[in-house]
Amino acid sequence: MQIRLSRKAQKYYERAPKNLQNHFDECFEDIAKLNGDIVRLKGSKFQFRYKTYHYRIIFEIDIERNEIQISDIGPRGDIY
Repeated sequence: MQIRLSRKAQKYYERAPKNLQNHFDECFEDIAKLNGDIVRLKGSKFQFRYKTYHYRIIFEIDIERNEIQISDIGPRGDIY
């Protein structure tokens, strides 16, 4: 599956330190394989969250387009 970042997620990713960007890259690979701590968000059929350390990555799966849209990245307290 192809990974796409929203404008908001892209900004957060670009402003993060290089070591954190590398960690997010690994997380994106896990998300593409649907591995790791992934939970469906309540009230949504296609929105999920991926948990890593104290960060959360919110994403949607578009089966028809065979892609994953990362909508938000951030610390646990700021996401949801």
